Amino acid sequence: MEVTAKDRLQVEEQVEQMLSGLGSEVSLCDLGLELSKPATLRKNVTYIVCAVVFNDQEEVLMVQEAKHDCYKQWYLPAGRVEVGESLEEALRREVREEAGFDCQPITLLLIQEQGPQWIRFIFLARITGGSIKTLKAADQESLQASWWDRQSSLPLRGRDILRLIEYGLKYHRNPWHPITLPLDISCRHIVQRLLLVFVGAEKHIWILLIRAPCWTRRLRLMMRASDQDASWPRRW
Repeated sequence: MEVTAKDRLQVEEQVEQMLSGLGSEVSLCDLGLELSKPATLRKNVTYIVCAVVFNDQEEVLMVQEAKHDCYKQWYLPAGRVEVGESLEEALRREVREEAGFDCQPITLLLIQEQGPQWIRFIFLARITGGSIKTLKAADQESLQASWWDRQSSLPLRGRDILRLIEYGLKYHRNPWHPITLPLDISCRHIVQRLLLVFVGAEKHIWILLIRAPCWTRRLRLMMRASDQDASWPRRW
């Protein structure tokens, strides 16, 4: 594929924009659009937010579950995004309801998925107010909250959060990517912008690109739409 100097500059701008955590409008989709249905929250897609919060002693904020199937077990503050909420609004609400604190998102750490129907957004956040929830304030959201030193024994609802805590602590101590927070860019489908990289024997970096099938013939990163009806494996 012939690549001009203008093509190269445009691709570098796209990659830089992605790595800097900046969003971009979805104008074209290269794969899967014919199988994809518009995403409707709480009908064919569920968004989950999860908070990783540390205090000055690097203890992590945990909440004790009130739900019957995981009663008295501990987990990170987390929950479903409600219709009309942004991801950051949902995060603040969940931390306030489950742990008693007001918080401010610092950066998006990870995005996890179980196929396109279930997507979890994990944030590193900091406390800005409120007070820790005690047993006297127990309700259907949680029984109480506590700071965990990550060493003492604690019955966990799931060990999947250990990796999330590890990532959060790593970024807390030494941020390895720019602060990245979600941008509200309208798109009816769940799509993935693919950055596929190959490093050759000579240490040259190769990036998979696609040329737009229109009059612009512009080279760009590939975009794929997700099929909400597909049966995808769990990914962690």
